[in-house]
Order: sequence, then structure tokens, then C-alpha cells
Amino acid sequence: MTTVNADVESIEHVGTVGQKVTIVDGLQGCTKLTTLNLRSNLVRRMLGVRYAKALTYLELYDNRIEKLEDLEELTELQTLDISYNRIRAIESMERLGKLETLFLATNKIGSSLGLQHCTALTKLDLGNNKIRRIEGLEALVNLRELWLGKNKIRRIEGLSSLTRLERLDVQSNRLEEISGLEALVELRELYLGHNGLRKVAGLAHLKRLTTLDLTGNQLEAVEGVHELTALTDLWLGYNRIASWTGVAELAALRDLGVVYLEHNPIAREWEYRIKLKRLVPQLTQIDAIEIRR
Repeated sequence: MTTVNADVESIEHVGTVGQKVTIVDGLQGCTKLTTLNLRSNLVRRMLGVRYAKALTYLELYDNRIEKLEDLEELTELQTLDISYNRIRAIESMERLGKLETLFLATNKIGSSLGLQHCTALTKLDLGNNKIRRIEGLEALVNLRELWLGKNKIRRIEGLSSLTRLERLDVQSNRLEEISGLEALVELRELYLGHNGLRKVAGLAHLKRLTTLDLTGNQLEAVEGVHELTALTDLWLGYNRIASWTGVAELAALRDLGVVYLEHNPIAREWEYRIKLKRLVPQLTQIDAIEIRR
């Protein structure tokens, strides 16, 4: 970057076309700059963003940044996207009290610690990192969406204070049981696909849940879902369900409209779709195929 007009309010340079930015500079005096987007460039360090103190939106997606730094002066920041970089730890967030949306997906982060001051956060994406344990999120009481997919998490924990959470993604981890969801009574969407789950449990209190993803686990039956009366979408593909008794509880879900059962032994049965439709007459979609009236 080079020196820019002091009155500029927005800067966007996407490096997929033309010359790539390598350093952040030239922002001294840019007191009106509220949006800075340097997506898909070759930036290695964040030094220089401090001068844009009025920033509310900062995007450095797909660069080569190894460390969160130089954020202390950005007290007005509301959205920060540094996904697809090389960051190993969450730091320098102490003064980001107005931050509402934080994307740190696809980095090398080993812990969710370091966010205790970001109490205004409503959306947090830590997917595709190296996190082994959910911790340090207790202060994020305004969080609505939490994305933790593609990590190394073995247990859902540390979420008891996140009572406003509406969407939780812990797919593609190392879960062997469902637990730690007792306080999440506002949850609407729960994604637990591609783990090692052998049974369904710990969900009965989720009365507002509309979407449940259990794809790619080791389930032989679906028990304990009959109390999820708001459920509209249930994804069970790529499991081990082989009999109709294993899905009998679906008949109690009067709002259920979409069911995925493909790549289960039961899906190889003759007239599988017809039988499933008889079990759940109001279905509008089975697997990826809509049902024509």
C-alpha cells in the first residue's frame, strides 16, 4: 500500500486480480477510514492498522499473517476477519469491546483462550484450527453463533453461560458423546456431523431446535429425539441405521419436513422412500430429492 487520501472512508484491494499487497502502510491521518479489506494478498504482519482508529470493519482474509497485533487502538472495530492465515494464538484483543463478529477460521490456533474482553461478540468462527478443548468463552454471553468444526475437540464443555446461543457447529471433531448442552435452551441449529457418536442423548431440553445434523457418525438408532417437537430438518446420512425401529421416533415429530438417511443400510431397502414417507407423512424432502405432491 502507499499513502492514501486522508478523507477516504473505505479501502478494498482483493489480491486475486492484479498486484498483491505485502505490507499495511500509508494509513496515517486516515481518521475517516471505517472499512479496510485486503483480502487474498501477501500481508505477513498487521503493523500499520493502528492508525485507522475509526475502523469498524477489518478484513485480512487469506494472507500470511502469523500473529494478531496492532489492534489496541481499534476500539470501534465491529467486524474482524483474519481467516485463512497462520495465526497460532488469540491475543491483543483486550480493547475490542465493540467487536461483534470475529472470523479466525483455518489458522493454527490451539486454544480458544484470549477472548474474555470481547463481550459484545455475537458470531465467532474458530473452525479448522487445532483446538482440543472448549475454554475461555464464559464471558461471551451475547454469542449467537459459534463455529468450532474441524478441530480436535473430544467433549462439548464450557458453554453454560452462553444461554443466547442459537447456532452451534462442532462437526468433524472427536466427539464420542453428546453432553454440555444443558444451558443452551435457545439453540435452533446443532451440527454434530462426522464425529464418533454411537447414540443420541442430552438433547431433550432443546425445545427450539429446528435443525439437527448427525451425519457421518456411528448411530444404529435414533432415540431421544421425540421430544424435539420444533425439529424441521434431521440429517442422519452415513450412519449404521439398519431397521425401521431405529427411526420409529421420527413419527412423533409433526413439523419434520426434511430427512437425510442416505448411505445407511436401511436406505438400500426396496421402496425405502415410500416406507419413510409412510412413517413421516408430512415430509417434503427425503435425502436430496424433494417430494412431489
